[in-house]
Amino acid sequence: MSGLGDLVPLGHSNPLGSGLVRQTNRQLGVIASEAQFIDARNDAAAFVTYGAMNNIASLIATAMPIVEANPAAASYIEPLLSAYANGATMRIAQGFR
Repeated sequence: MSGLGDLVPLGHSNPLGSGLVRQTNRQLGVIASEAQFIDARNDAAAFVTYGAMNNIASLIATAMPIVEANPAAASYIEPLLSAYANGATMRIAQGFR
C-alpha cells in the first residue's frame, strides 16, 4: 500500500511530517483490515444462509410425499419444519450481527 509520503514531489520535504504520515498509514491499514473482516463475515453469513435454505427445501421435498400419502401427518410435520426454519433463522441472526 502506498502511503501519503508518496504524494510529495521528489526533493521536497513532507509538510505533514513523517510521524503523521506513519500514523495515517497505520489508521488506513486498520480500516482496510476491518473492511476485510466485515467482507469475510458477510460471506460466511451468506454461506450458512444458503445451506439453511437448501436444508429447508430438502426437508419440504421429503415431507410432501409423506403428507400426500397420509394427510394426517401434516399436523405433525408442519410444526417440525417451522421449528427447524425458525431455529436456523435465529442461529444465523445471532451468529452474524
